Amino acid sequence: MSGFAKITSTEAVGRLATSLDTFKEEAVAALDSLQLEVRRALEWIRHDRKEFWDQEVRRGWERVAEARAELERRMTFHRIGEHQPACRDEKLALEKAKRRLRAAEQKVELVRRWRQAVEHELTEYQGAVNQLNGWLQSDQPRAMNDLKRMAAALDSYVSAGLPGELHPGGSISSGGEREPTPESQAEVSGEEDSATEEPHDEAMGL
Repeated sequence: MSGFAKITSTEAVGRLATSLDTFKEEAVAALDSLQLEVRRALEWIRHDRKEFWDQEVRRGWERVAEARAELERRMTFHRIGEHQPACRDEKLALEKAKRRLRAAEQKVELVRRWRQAVEHELTEYQGAVNQLNGWLQSDQPRAMNDLKRMAAALDSYVSAGLPGELHPGGSISSGGEREPTPESQAEVSGEEDSATEEPHDEAMGL
């Protein structure tokens, strides 16, 4: 295993911490906005639509009662002997009132079913949101602290010039010893060659 540590930049850790902090801010803002929209939707289906169609059902019963009373009145005052008046308009009005009442009752039932479906989906959504909120409130701060400690350790490592830092004329190994460079090796080799050549020169009488 190599004893060298090559550190080219410690800024990446800082950038990651900044991005993580930005993500938290944007996520919190998005969750707040979503929560507001969810409350509006629930308010609309739980209260606005329910109250509207409940009121329409009450009005529907009133319209049916009024149409039936008008039909009976017309049939009573326009009867001639055993002859039963047609009262076509009154009958049509009564049927129309009944249709409107049935439609309102169907809307009440539809609102009830949709409210149950929305509340079920809200439970699923809230579970996922709670997990994200838990991460943002606990895990994210811990991750930020870890990144800060990591950045501080790397800065200390670089500024202290620990083993592994490059120096002119060589490099420092993990044991703190200078490793020979090609130039220093060439110098040592040249000295050794000169030492071996000197006896040869004396023997030749030079």
